[in-house]
Amino acid sequence: MRKSQTPLSADSVRFLGAHLLHGIPSDLPEEAVDYWKAHKEELHQLECEMLMRPVSAVAKPAAKAPKPAAPRMFGSFKKVELTALPEFRPTDVIRVTPVNDRKTATTVIGYVDSALQTLMEKIGVEPARKAEVVTVRKMLVQVTFAQMVASCSRKPKPMSLGQALAMVARQGRGQEGDLLVNGWANFILLERGRQVLSCYFDPDCQDWDFHLFSVAYTSQWDAGHQFISC
Repeated sequence: MRKSQTPLSADSVRFLGAHLLHGIPSDLPEEAVDYWKAHKEELHQLECEMLMRPVSAVAKPAAKAPKPAAPRMFGSFKKVELTALPEFRPTDVIRVTPVNDRKTATTVIGYVDSALQTLMEKIGVEPARKAEVVTVRKMLVQVTFAQMVASCSRKPKPMSLGQALAMVARQGRGQEGDLLVNGWANFILLERGRQVLSCYFDPDCQDWDFHLFSVAYTSQWDAGHQFISC
């Protein structure tokens, strides 16, 4: 029957290990020294047994948790065909509809902000545009304009004011169509100065409001709006 061993102290075990690894004592056979140098894990096992403690497994580096998938910016996608457009003067068309004309106007405009007014005066006459297809994207999360642009699968091509107005004219009195008319905004990327035109139909006043923003505008817009570009 094997007698119980008295546990060695940690210092004693370290001393023994050092002797084994460095060829001390000198009378230890050379092949034994070579063995221990080649089998350091077994030496560790021996140390653990002499200390009468369980073998500690070599800790493996923790696996990196996978990065969470980025939330989808856009939901449904819709392609809309726009016909060719002649040249026109924006200030002659994009303007507040007079009260007396609201009942008969095909497109009722209730507000045009000063930034858009300044841009239209700067443009003067907008050149004709050929027929194009634009993409309407429904927003799923809160995003900035810059994030909208960056999240498109390909670099979005800006639209002209004439194309934006052509889309609004199809639903000039709030009819259902490609643009939202439920109180949510339609953000249209414009070709001049990295700007975004907001076309918003007010269900209470039954008219369209136009606002101009810079793409660099940092406020976030709620899910539910639309982002439109060529």
